Amino acid sequence: MSRTLIIIILGAFTAFILSALGAVLVFGLRYFQISDAGTVTIVPTIEVITATTTLEPTVTVSATTTGEATAVPTAIVTPLPTSTVQATAIPVSTTSVQYVLALTDVNIRSGPGTGYSVIGWVAGGQTAKVTGVSSDSGWWRVVCPDGTTGSCWVTAGAQYTKATNSPNGQPVPTATNTACTNAATFIADVTVPDNSQVVAGTTFVKTWRIKNNGTCTWDGRYQLVHAGGPTLGAVVETLQMPATVAPGQTVDLSLTMLAPVTPGSYQSDWKLQTPQGSYFGVGSSSAPLWVKINVVSGQSSTTISGLVYQDMNQNGVYNSGEPLMASREIWLVPGTACHVKNDAVAITTSGSDGRYTLSGSFNGSFCLGLAGNGGLDDVASIAVSAGQTLNDINLKAAVPNMSISGFVWSDFCTTNHDGTVIEGNCVLNGTNGYIADGMLQPTETFISGVTVLLRLGSCASDNAVPVAAVTDASGKYVFNSLTPGTYCVYINATAPENVAPLLPGGWTFPFNGTWYHEITLQAGTSAYPVNFGWDYQFQ
Repeated sequence: MSRTLIIIILGAFTAFILSALGAVLVFGLRYFQISDAGTVTIVPTIEVITATTTLEPTVTVSATTTGEATAVPTAIVTPLPTSTVQATAIPVSTTSVQYVLALTDVNIRSGPGTGYSVIGWVAGGQTAKVTGVSSDSGWWRVVCPDGTTGSCWVTAGAQYTKATNSPNGQPVPTATNTACTNAATFIADVTVPDNSQVVAGTTFVKTWRIKNNGTCTWDGRYQLVHAGGPTLGAVVETLQMPATVAPGQTVDLSLTMLAPVTPGSYQSDWKLQTPQGSYFGVGSSSAPLWVKINVVSGQSSTTISGLVYQDMNQNGVYNSGEPLMASREIWLVPGTACHVKNDAVAITTSGSDGRYTLSGSFNGSFCLGLAGNGGLDDVASIAVSAGQTLNDINLKAAVPNMSISGFVWSDFCTTNHDGTVIEGNCVLNGTNGYIADGMLQPTETFISGVTVLLRLGSCASDNAVPVAAVTDASGKYVFNSLTPGTYCVYINATAPENVAPLLPGGWTFPFNGTWYHEITLQAGTSAYPVNFGWDYQFQ
């Protein structure tokens, strides 16, 4: 082969290689991919989600055997550390389906699979807008909780979701960084206490007072619903929350009911329902609210009535102008052992005018008493026969002439940086440091502007709504117009109103780290001084 021929062949080969490289540059390698083995493979065109995915708080879910687990909106949401994961190519196919209906609460995930993080949920009965479907048709891509079209997916499992072209108009709820809890505490039977006697076929209004002891705010989406037993002719079987109730607030829930026509004992149970459809009651056991009544015949009934009043002049009888007491329990107890709070045959409450009425088939000797602290405060021994009417059987409520008062003082102890005492009245705190001694010294000062709270009952219970008093310029607080009973006096140093006058520091009296006193008032007594010692700690 001649040298000229070799040069011509090499030139042609070089031109071919350069032409191939040019084609690659022109088409930008769009339809080619070089594998690790050196072979050329065609890559299908797919929709690629290019945004990075921020990990969202996860929602606790209930276990299922197949498909996607259902979200529990009331479960605890645990925030995860904020991080990002590398975006991956997710094939998305088009679909004629416009919406998906959640048959139960279902999670919204950041990708089509249970391995992706939960970023929200669709409540049962709500719809979400569909924007695509996964390649295996196992997951719907939907509009995200923030209204954007991103990588948001819900399961297509038939037991969880159903395709629909009819939206219900309800929005997809967004996820929250902190889950709230629903809890309630029973405060009082405002009307119709347990075992109240009600004439057959008559209407009555049952009112419960409860406290929001959780962290969720109850709004108009919360309802009181029938949970067991007869409805007792309730006008409605679901009662919308009458007002917005923030955590720590109380609310009265009232139902108009009808006593059955057949005499006997009846109980109707009711619970609260969340917007997501779950139920909760009161107390740690989530017990229902109930109404318990004894229905009596309206024929040949005995009637007992009178007033509940405060005997201000202590003459033993009601005089015009003396205060009348509403919402006080009156018990009718069989026998003659008065002041003993035995099982009552009838219970009622005084109305806003202080008047009470008991009606029923009463016949024999009874004690009529005003319920008080563990017994009957004032009683009347009566004997009645069937069909008899007794009027003006008045009962005396205790005159609220007792008080609890005291001071909040600055228990002074100052130390230097190494913890040694500089001045003041200091004692060892058990951890090689010092605190104030918990004793009011002549040289120590008082703290004004501190909010002190008083609650009826022991400090171990929080069933009663507290009242407040604020220390004056001399550091003194006073709770007046109290009746005999047990009270809890306490101070919440971290409450917004107490941050400025108190923090930083700690309690030294009544004991180191203790912020409450439990006081029992006997008739005619007052408690003074009920003091609180506070050690300002700036180191």
